[in-house]
Amino acid sequence: MVVNSQSVPLEERSITTSDSMDELKDLINILNSRGPVTLVAGESAYLNRTFIPIITLSFIKKHRRSKVIYFHCEGSTPRNLRFLKDFKNKVYLFRIGNLDEQYHIVNLLPMLLTAEYYRKYMILIVFDDFVSHYLVAPASMHKTAGGSLLAEQLAILRMLSHKVAGHMILTSYLLSDKRPLLWKIFSKYVDTLVTIRENDGLVEVNVLNEDLAIIESYNIELDELVEKLEFKDS
Repeated sequence: MVVNSQSVPLEERSITTSDSMDELKDLINILNSRGPVTLVAGESAYLNRTFIPIITLSFIKKHRRSKVIYFHCEGSTPRNLRFLKDFKNKVYLFRIGNLDEQYHIVNLLPMLLTAEYYRKYMILIVFDDFVSHYLVAPASMHKTAGGSLLAEQLAILRMLSHKVAGHMILTSYLLSDKRPLLWKIFSKYVDTLVTIRENDGLVEVNVLNEDLAIIESYNIELDELVEKLEFKDS
């Protein structure tokens, strides 16, 4: 991982049990302080797509002059993302159909977002299910002349994150050993890793350092997250 951080002993970890969604503001502040690129790795697409819209809403609420560019990379627009269309002047929601489309979009973003128009806004870029097209594409598409196609895309996004004011969130998945999928590649380009697991009706949100040691932990009622999204979608 890019940032420098030391492993944190269990007894020194900061554990927060949230009774209110407002406490997620602490998590937003932590993500901003650690660097512009965050990888969110959940146990399932459902958890990712329940958690990320809440982060998106918090970002919009915090930054009055903001723009969100939200890419979802698998299937039709999930129901819990549809309410984002209500923010017509702030949120641009796109579906990426295959790896070729994703490749061209990533390469076009630096030209688009460095335009004068966007310099007055805080920008949040979300790639939901960033690895899905990479995993199903033929192996012949995984490599470029310079090496891994995924690494090339991540390098472009990281470069972009330092040219625009804002944040970038990519989502992926946790493996059975609780390590993020393709972590060996991701670890070279992200500043912060957030993992999401469900445990007895609670969503356990952990912020980890480059050694995969937990440094912050939040336990949030899953029903509370779902109800917030259902309210927004009603």
